[in-house]
Amino acid sequence: MWLNATLAEPPEASGYGPQLMLAALSYHQPSSDPIMDPITAVSLAGNIVQFIDFAYKLITGAKNIAQSAAGRSTEHEEVDIIAESVLELNQNMACLSSAYRNVKSLSGREKTLLDLRQGCVKIGNELKKNLDDLQVSGSHKRWKSVGAALLWIMKDSKIKDLEKRLLGLQRQIDSHLIAGIQKQQTEVLSLLKKQAALSARTQLQSTQELNLVIESISKTFYQLRPPPGSTAASSVPRRMDREGIDRSRRALSKLANSIERARVISAQRALLISLDYDVRAARQDSVKPAHANTFKWILQDKTSDGIPVSFMKWLREDSGVYWISGKPGCGKSTLMKYISNHPNIQDAIKTWGNGGVVTPASYFFWNSGTPMQRSLGGLLRSVLIQVLDKCPELISKVFESRWSNMQSWHFTALQSPYWGIPELMEALRKVADEASLSSKFCFFIDGLDEYEGSDLEMVQIINDFNTSSYLKFCVSSRPHVAFQKAYGHDNTRMLDVAALTRPDIKLYVGDRLEKNSKFQEFQKKYYDRCQRLVNQIVQDANGVFLWVFLVTSRLLEGIETNDDRMSDLEGKLKITPKELNDLFRHILDSVKEDYHEPQAHMCRVASQADEALDLMMYHHMDMEDPDFAFHMTTKPVDISEQKEIRKVMQTRVAVRCKGLLEVVEDDASLRFRVPRVQLLHRTFRDFILDKDMQRLLKARSATKFDPLRAICLGHLAGMKAVRVEFDPKTGYYPFLLLLSLMHYAMEAELTQDVSYGDILNEAKNVLLQLPRPQKSLLHPIRARMQYVIDNLDDGSFTELAAKSGLALYTAACLVDQPLSRVRMNAILRSVFWGLRISDIDGDAPEPLGVESFGAVLNPAVVELLLKHGADPNSCWSNLRITSSRGVSPALKGFLTRAEESDFAKAVFFNVRTLLQHGAEPPNEEAFTHLISKCDASDIHELERLWHSNRRTKRKIGWLPSVFQGMLS
Repeated sequence: MWLNATLAEPPEASGYGPQLMLAALSYHQPSSDPIMDPITAVSLAGNIVQFIDFAYKLITGAKNIAQSAAGRSTEHEEVDIIAESVLELNQNMACLSSAYRNVKSLSGREKTLLDLRQGCVKIGNELKKNLDDLQVSGSHKRWKSVGAALLWIMKDSKIKDLEKRLLGLQRQIDSHLIAGIQKQQTEVLSLLKKQAALSARTQLQSTQELNLVIESISKTFYQLRPPPGSTAASSVPRRMDREGIDRSRRALSKLANSIERARVISAQRALLISLDYDVRAARQDSVKPAHANTFKWILQDKTSDGIPVSFMKWLREDSGVYWISGKPGCGKSTLMKYISNHPNIQDAIKTWGNGGVVTPASYFFWNSGTPMQRSLGGLLRSVLIQVLDKCPELISKVFESRWSNMQSWHFTALQSPYWGIPELMEALRKVADEASLSSKFCFFIDGLDEYEGSDLEMVQIINDFNTSSYLKFCVSSRPHVAFQKAYGHDNTRMLDVAALTRPDIKLYVGDRLEKNSKFQEFQKKYYDRCQRLVNQIVQDANGVFLWVFLVTSRLLEGIETNDDRMSDLEGKLKITPKELNDLFRHILDSVKEDYHEPQAHMCRVASQADEALDLMMYHHMDMEDPDFAFHMTTKPVDISEQKEIRKVMQTRVAVRCKGLLEVVEDDASLRFRVPRVQLLHRTFRDFILDKDMQRLLKARSATKFDPLRAICLGHLAGMKAVRVEFDPKTGYYPFLLLLSLMHYAMEAELTQDVSYGDILNEAKNVLLQLPRPQKSLLHPIRARMQYVIDNLDDGSFTELAAKSGLALYTAACLVDQPLSRVRMNAILRSVFWGLRISDIDGDAPEPLGVESFGAVLNPAVVELLLKHGADPNSCWSNLRITSSRGVSPALKGFLTRAEESDFAKAVFFNVRTLLQHGAEPPNEEAFTHLISKCDASDIHELERLWHSNRRTKRKIGWLPSVFQGMLS
């Protein structure tokens, strides 16, 4: 490397290419704050040391530069590199000067640092001129080194002058700068450790690497310290002083490289953290692991029954798609979890890699989970974060634009940005393009049939990426027609789980029953009958593991709870339905009739919820008083009391639902780390959503029971009872509950045409009773919450409701609390553009950090605001394209989201509403951009309306503005 070839003792871990020493002097650009941050100061000082050392050796010809065995051609290339580096340094000079224009605000050490940098730039300019002369004349080819060539082309007096100036700069570093840098150790390490502490839902590999770099930086700072007992005025022999200074210079040079490495890793982590989302790995974690010694056949060429299995051969030798098919409940997800974690699978992937690097990634769709868990966005973000965490060198290529915007130490402002599907798709395409003989990718995707879109759409998406022999996909799904047609034509690339698991089911049944001490007694007395019982279960299961789990659970419950006899077990099995849906109904009906009502309530709530709800919410919904949440005081529930309540509720869920609803926890989740209630399986969700079952559950429910209202009341109770610990992870939890409450209230407005105004008004009152955190502890989402609390008199809650799509409730709020036209205009802009709720006069998109419940573009809300006096033209302040700044951030974010068809349709309806109320966008180019993602017919209609409005305005333009508004 050029850097290593030019330094007598090269700094460790440089690795950043030949332009580091010169170009990095201008790379660490400070923020608009005139005070230089300590990381920039230390890094810049280190690079100054490197440059001075390099330049001194270069002009004195003391060391040959990058002389290779090939000789002169390599030397010629080095001249080009050095010249380019000096040019880059000069081009960045203006940027640094303007950033620190207010020199009076800088400390003496910072001023010295800028003076040193200026001196380096001047010397760099002179070196560049001479290097350019060498390139033109070709004179350097006569010489053994570039340094020697410079001695020939430059006058001796000039060499001495440059040498004198460099020595002067060096003395300033030795006498002032190094001691000053030592004092910044604490600040630098503190800032770096804050970067390392940025949370991600799951552990990132880069976190460990960053911590190692920080440890190295800490040790290097130690090397900057003076020898024990020495002082500035010490009489230490001059040779020892020289050794100490040289050691400090080397340490400072090493610091620059290490800090640059830490900056790159931190930027990579920040982008990955923004790409991450809550409960990303929850589904895979929640899938029960394979029973001991089951599914081993997937690792072999055939099962114990002699049935061929082609999976390992495909994994070792082929690319393309391998399809794992199976009927509902047969264990596909369990098998996929087994595959994605087994070391033998990893070894087979390495065999396929043939010495190259193979990066695996997995994703488990979940139809019963959060919207993100069943979406394409969830798949793409999950796969990308796994791949890029293992291959961080791809980040700058895959997200080139975002990466270029993060090249400073202030990139941590990137929090919860909007990730559009087109951008994510393009990113994964770029990853696929990077696949090669030395870098391959293997993706495991479970539950294609649980994707929220169509089966054909998912097939097409996989086909779009299945274009290289260096990529492969192992996918699983039910045997739907689309998947059968796409993947079911080649027996060497597919398998049917249910056809291969008979031995596994027999092993599972035997193990589970035999672990029960009472069943062991039955085996001693009735061995043959016990064997027949096990064999009958295996036969009746027909390959469905879920059926086996439910049946064995019922038999074990009978043994433990009811002291069932052997004949009772045989009788129970005999009357047990053989089909899953019939078994579900049989289990629900087996619960005592007294529990049918609470059972129906729980099942309806679980099926209606968009995500698994907190077990405490089921406690609130289970209260005898249906309006219990209104009568609660806003007071945190003691932790010990919460534990006791959850323990009781867990028992009630188990007794009333017999395992069809289960309580789970996700410690990695920010929102879901408490116990949650979820449906046992997707098949049970499908079952209770059937129209006949919905009628039955409704008949068993209380007369006025409304599952959506019950969910909203549960959220209200949660807001009152939650412990608000003011740290970045939990201080905003009440606001998340409020956003979720508004989401379900909007569903009620859309599906039932009813407003839960009483619940929402009570939620507003709860906000006022929450304690205020210290400013230093304000998380961005907590800041949004505090804005709403502080501005309730100015309609902040109405604004939040409008942004949540609550048309009926917003209408009631505007009647109870009329707002000024100026405020209505601000709310309209906030709603239309999805701006931050605490920055409605700004231009930044809303980063609520809640993937499930973002801003809603409800045309009914836009119509409502216009009818209450909002100016339809007030939205256009964010609709701009300028030659200097380009597309405004609001418009850019809007266009990104509009690439999704549903959002594009919402754009059409909202823009049409504005135009129908007389809006006239002032910027034709920006307006064309705004509607560019809509369908062609929609664009035509919007353009027609716009031109009609323009003609109308020309006709009445001579009238006073008040009359123009009345006529339009």
